[in-house]
Amino acid sequence: METSRNAALFAVLCAVLTTMIWAGNAIMARGLGADLPPVGLAFWRWLLACVVFLPFALRPLLRDRKVILANLPILLALAIPGVSFYNTFVYISLQTSPVANTTMVICGTPALILLFSNLLFKDPIRKRDWLGIALSILGVCVLLTKGDLLQLEKVFIGQGEIWALAAAVSWAIYSVLLKKRPEGIGQRSFVLFTFTIGMLSLLPFAIYEHYHIKPMVFTQTNILAILYVGLFASILAYLMWNNAVKVLGPSKVGTLLYMFPVFAVVGAAIILGEGLELFHLIGILTVLSGVAILLIKRVKTS
Repeated sequence: METSRNAALFAVLCAVLTTMIWAGNAIMARGLGADLPPVGLAFWRWLLACVVFLPFALRPLLRDRKVILANLPILLALAIPGVSFYNTFVYISLQTSPVANTTMVICGTPALILLFSNLLFKDPIRKRDWLGIALSILGVCVLLTKGDLLQLEKVFIGQGEIWALAAAVSWAIYSVLLKKRPEGIGQRSFVLFTFTIGMLSLLPFAIYEHYHIKPMVFTQTNILAILYVGLFASILAYLMWNNAVKVLGPSKVGTLLYMFPVFAVVGAAIILGEGLELFHLIGILTVLSGVAILLIKRVKTS
């Protein structure tokens, strides 16, 4: 029993650290948006992740090749939205939207995960789940309206926010479908295969973007950015997130995505010079209250 509790707490820690890393990813992409083409950044990110992870995962991948081929449809259904779409859509969104707007729209992901889990796998949605979601959304709205909820209807929803919503849908699909990940495929095989599929599917779009929209220029700053997203936001974050989903399930882990804008807003204030005001603190505390309601009993029952 104690072992299960420790595993659940470690899974929560993994999910929280993942949201911290992704917040840094969003801040970096926004800060360097003028220099980094979004599709190119996503492609080079996954290419680097594949190259670095290859020595550790090639042998398990070859060992699991028969299981992979037998389960190719579900693996492609995981790789395309979770690897190809999600981060690319986030980077495109950050070309025109502030970090706060993009990350707050993505906060719709936990609700989408609950909905998709219910529709696809009949996972129950409890009253306390909706209370936690409502509190978390309220906190996000406080952040989005700068503390004046009466201004919510005047919040501008532009192209960047639409791309962020597409990213939220993509990640919700990935998280829910992780439940159908074949048992016979090891963690390293799964990660390398999905990374490779994601990278290859982005290749033609990255080539088009490079020659017709915005070229990828390998300055020292851009190289450091690619290293960060390739090593931390890709390999480390995906390993931690997949472990958390395996232990707690997609609906439980999805609630922790509400931490994403919290870390992003604080990080943007520190790194990009965006002011941190009282409404930020109120919104953050409200989000944390909602997350606590969603997680306390879930961790105990896990």
